Amino acid sequence: MLVLALDSSCKQQSITLFDTEIDKTLSSFQAEQKSSQLMPALVQAFEGAGIKPQELELIACSVGPGS
Repeated sequence: MLVLALDSSCKQQSITLFDTEIDKTLSSFQAEQKSSQLMPALVQAFEGAGIKPQELELIACSVGPGS
């Protein structure tokens, strides 16, 4: 199962693409929390993993605020 995990509730945001079938992180990105960086980071994560957004089976996100 391909999972996209997002966390933007703290000072740093993180984006992770994970494949549960092979128990492997395909792409991970962490940066200072700025909403303007979220979409470019998502594009970078998908391109780095070599997958398309349509292939996702689950999206997980945090609920904040964190700090």
